[in-house]
Amino acid sequence: MASRSDLSARIAALQDRDQPRGRAGVLRSIAAIASAVVVLGTISPLRAISATQSTGSPAGAPAFEVASIKSNVSGALRVSIQVSPGGRFTAINAPLGALIRHAYGLQQFELAGGPKWLDSDRFDIVAKAEGEPAPAQMRLMLRTLLADRFKLQLRSEIRELPTYALVIKRNDRKPGPGLRPTVSDCAGAASLQDVLGITPTSGPRDPDAPCGFFGPGPGGSAKFRGVPIEVLARFLAPAVHRPVFDRTGLTGYFDADLEMTAEFGPPPPPPGVPDRFDRSSLPSIFTAIQEQLGLKLDAQRGPVTVFVIDRLEHPTEK
Repeated sequence: MASRSDLSARIAALQDRDQPRGRAGVLRSIAAIASAVVVLGTISPLRAISATQSTGSPAGAPAFEVASIKSNVSGALRVSIQVSPGGRFTAINAPLGALIRHAYGLQQFELAGGPKWLDSDRFDIVAKAEGEPAPAQMRLMLRTLLADRFKLQLRSEIRELPTYALVIKRNDRKPGPGLRPTVSDCAGAASLQDVLGITPTSGPRDPDAPCGFFGPGPGGSAKFRGVPIEVLARFLAPAVHRPVFDRTGLTGYFDADLEMTAEFGPPPPPPGVPDRFDRSSLPSIFTAIQEQLGLKLDAQRGPVTVFVIDRLEHPTEK
């Protein structure tokens, strides 16, 4: 299970055509999307700014001790963003869009604007922080680096965008056989606090924990144990490329084993390039959640907070 330190990078990896195809590739994709749920649940200071206020690098903001930034012109597809012990942050072949989303815990649809080279120009960053800061603190340091070296400024605004409401499909309001109320008492469980992004994790989550686990399960499934439906809704957002809001009205904690779907695999290749991934053998995520969980993704439109890039420059390399 991936740690929080490389969540956004794993989402970016879903677009990497070098990623292994087949069942193993889908399992890695499920792990990536599951990890991204924690980012969506993290309370970010950015979300408190007004629609006209821009972010910058405030005095006294957490910062790396040293940081090296260089352009990467290798032409490689694979992207890596990770935090290592000893306060080390490393990004290899990373586009600025991925770095910004990682720093602020944003999905693709939550970031707008920016120069044409936002997702085409790539950078290598090696940075060192003092001590052993938590992953959330490292993200704050990355924000400072983006503001100081790339002159990044963001502002938030509300836009009317396509969304999905996660609702109960059956008229009798009963969930499907694959969605089961958790037997354990998960209220206040430490593992659940971690899932909701309230406290930083000190390592991989325990797949056998009765509360607060979501990630790859046996036989090519996405496994949920002792989580509210809100977590499931967040889990689905990266796969369907829209915000997903829980409108089921279901309360409490649930277990589920959702069979893997085509949306969890790598995206289709460009026209004329053979697709090495067998999508025909997997159901759509829309079909899977209806048949297995008794839920439905209802297409809607609604207000979504989007963060707009007002300023972004190429850095001076050093």
